[in-house]
Amino acid sequence: IFSVLNFLFTHLPLSFLTPDYPLFYQMSLSLLSLILNPFHLTRLLSFLFHSTSIVLLYISYARGLLSGGSDNESSFSSSSHPSSLSSSSSSNSSSSSTILSESEKLKANAEQVNVQAQYKLGMMYLNGEEKEGITQDLGKAIDCFDKYSYAVELQENLSLAYFNLGQSYFWEKNGAVRDLVKAEGCYYKAGKFVQEGDAKLKKDLSQEYFNLGQSYFWEKNGAVRDLVKAEGCYCKAEKFVQEGDAKLKKDLSQDYFNLGQSYFWKTNGGKQNLTKAEECYCKAEKLLQEEDYELQRYLCAVYFNLGESYRLRANGTEEDHAKAKKYREKSQQG
Repeated sequence: IFSVLNFLFTHLPLSFLTPDYPLFYQMSLSLLSLILNPFHLTRLLSFLFHSTSIVLLYISYARGLLSGGSDNESSFSSSSHPSSLSSSSSSNSSSSSTILSESEKLKANAEQVNVQAQYKLGMMYLNGEEKEGITQDLGKAIDCFDKYSYAVELQENLSLAYFNLGQSYFWEKNGAVRDLVKAEGCYYKAGKFVQEGDAKLKKDLSQEYFNLGQSYFWEKNGAVRDLVKAEGCYCKAEKFVQEGDAKLKKDLSQDYFNLGQSYFWKTNGGKQNLTKAEECYCKAEKLLQEEDYELQRYLCAVYFNLGESYRLRANGTEEDHAKAKKYREKSQQG
């Protein structure tokens, strides 16, 4: 009989009979032992212990069911009164909206404080504040400025700060080691935040981009010659150049011409590319100053060469009579 019970309780899914299946199993075994020998005191006590435990367990289980039912009942009764529910929800929503508005104000104030503090900390790292125990560290200054660069109220100040950082990396100021990549990155951020009416900063940015372009073209300031980077810097310089800055326009037109020559004649590390040469010559012509007669003569000559190249299929070009005519006319106009 013991073996049969053990098999049943071990292999059959009987746990649904009771909330505590092992205790029910022990009580059954105790009951069986008592039936086989009703006058054995130990078996009687064991049965009483297990049966009492089962009774108490079922009582607690029943209480749990009743408490859950009362909760459900109470929730049902409250839902049956829509007027009281709407009034309570409206009061809760009003109080929550008040809490949200207050929290939003606190967050906004905290954010504003953080923005200003972060900017001031960045300036301290940029300039170095030994009295405050802050050593000059341009990397940490950039980190501080980057953190809240989205703040509109800071962007005017940030554009100048980023420009000063770029100059530090380009001209080896403020303890910085020359790094043209970091300088260009800082100039880019300065240009991103520069204000529309800030003509002075735009002029300074155009000059610094021109200096970067010359560094890449002429292998100055530790740069390796890179015509693509040089052209990119010249384009950014052209973007910020001011209307009355005749000197920088003249310098840019000459350097665009030099770039075009590099692509046309395969000089200065450039591969022959007449399309790129045309683009550079056109940009040089666009910025050409009236008094720059020498560059005007050079442009006439290169336009003639371009026209002949397309007419004779020279310098890696396909025959193109339209372009040949176009550049021949441009050379004659000059």
